[in-house]
Amino acid sequence: MRNLKYILLMFVIFFGVFAILYAAPEKSGILRLQLQWLWIRIWTPENFNVWTINYSSQEQEVTWRFNDYFRVEDLDSRMTGHYTTIQCDGLYATWWYSLTWIYLKYGNLNPTLIYGQTWVVSISNFLSGYQSITNPITYIYKSTSWGNIWVVNRYGDKPYVKIIIPAYSNTWDYSGTITFSLYMN
Repeated sequence: MRNLKYILLMFVIFFGVFAILYAAPEKSGILRLQLQWLWIRIWTPENFNVWTINYSSQEQEVTWRFNDYFRVEDLDSRMTGHYTTIQCDGLYATWWYSLTWIYLKYGNLNPTLIYGQTWVVSISNFLSGYQSITNPITYIYKSTSWGNIWVVNRYGDKPYVKIIIPAYSNTWDYSGTITFSLYMN
């Protein structure tokens, strides 16, 4: 049995090297990797515990406002734009029972200025009322424009979140992750 394993190992090594040698391209090139500083960064509030809800035969609605900002720091100072999305696909119990009626609305139509100028950034009007965040939706954005050159910002928003708990939901601890993503235009 040991000899058979040895023969199989040699067979795999021989044909692996043989395949690499004959599958290699005729021309060789140089592979370069460059790591660049990302001049636009985002932050989110830390973990939080919000509610303890009693079991009910009625649907329950809970709303809460974040105590800290979903922030964007833009040190790029070029005319390029960017946008963020926000999503939470559900709150899950340890045995994967989920609550997916999670909604968000902005705290302010215009982002709160932390540093710089906020007149070049916006919050999606779509979030003026509670919107489902089960799928990603655009939250804060900066359009590509000549007016954005040399503008350096740090800004944010403290949104409201609403969770609807269906009647007769199983009693358990539920937790989830809000994903706040940045995309460059």
